[in-house]
Amino acid sequence: MPYRQGMRHDQIALQLYTVRRLMALDLPGTLRAVAATGYRSVELAGLPDVAPDQLARLLADAGLTAVSSHEGIDRLRADPGAVAERVAAVGCSRVVVPWMPPDDRRTLDDVRRFAAELGRIAETLAARDITLGYHNHDFEFAPLDGSTAWDVLLADLPAGIELEVD
Repeated sequence: MPYRQGMRHDQIALQLYTVRRLMALDLPGTLRAVAATGYRSVELAGLPDVAPDQLARLLADAGLTAVSSHEGIDRLRADPGAVAERVAAVGCSRVVVPWMPPDDRRTLDDVRRFAAELGRIAETLAARDITLGYHNHDFEFAPLDGSTAWDVLLADLPAGIELEVD
């Protein structure tokens, strides 16, 4: 993964999805507790519904920085510009697609189309200085038409798209 400004190689960020149940009960308190354990950076995922400006304020109050945000492909397909505005309002410069829907991975050609689509979304986000990434799961490594979805992603994703390996 190429080095990106704002994220150091020695930096560890907590994916907030880990504490989603606690955030649903007390978002400000959970963010303060995350910071109290020593984290300074977080990946946005599993958040309750909160306005970007309010989230930016809560993160700042807790002394946390959002280094990436998990954003579903459906949101990105519908309006990548709105996603870019939302994550930029939180001070985040990286969007990660956390999942490839089953319909996009039935065949190798489906995966190729998905990779091409991510390339187009990445261009839209890059125009706003936001990097796109993809977060894998186990299904990318399952046999698929004599190959794997992972092999197709490695071959077909544009170079600027980061891989967040699970």
